[in-house]
Amino acid sequence: MDKSLILLEFENVFEENRDTTIIDKLTTEEEMSGLLNVVLIALKRLIKNNEFDYTKDIETVRKVYELNSNTMAKFVQEGLEIIGPNNKDYEICRDVYGDYVDLCNKEGRRCRTDGELGTYLKMALAGRWGGKHRKRINGAEEYVYYGIRLKKQDSQWVA
Repeated sequence: MDKSLILLEFENVFEENRDTTIIDKLTTEEEMSGLLNVVLIALKRLIKNNEFDYTKDIETVRKVYELNSNTMAKFVQEGLEIIGPNNKDYEICRDVYGDYVDLCNKEGRRCRTDGELGTYLKMALAGRWGGKHRKRINGAEEYVYYGIRLKKQDSQWVA
């Protein structure tokens, strides 16, 4: 990524009472004049300072971008605790995937498959976790991930 990258975040999402004529309202002569005034103020500041006012370093921008564009990265960051490669604690793979799906549903984003999540975990957590193994639990073979723990409290991802 370029060191001059500026991430524009749009945090407000309007799902209900969507105004289908908003573009007509925002492009009136009065609104466009107001927008031009804001842009001219910013342009004066840009010319004076010879750079944009932006305080985030490139590594912070990269992390924010990745968390907002990659549901698997966000899940690892916010939904998992990495407890180490030699730890015998484990999580059942389908429980981990279920929590990941809950996160995607909460955010209205497309889920990756359980296989894609497993591959991502293997890559992203290389050397920091115990990996995926089969384990007999209550008489049944289960796939489990060693060395991670779900951070989730009940309904953490539910909106």
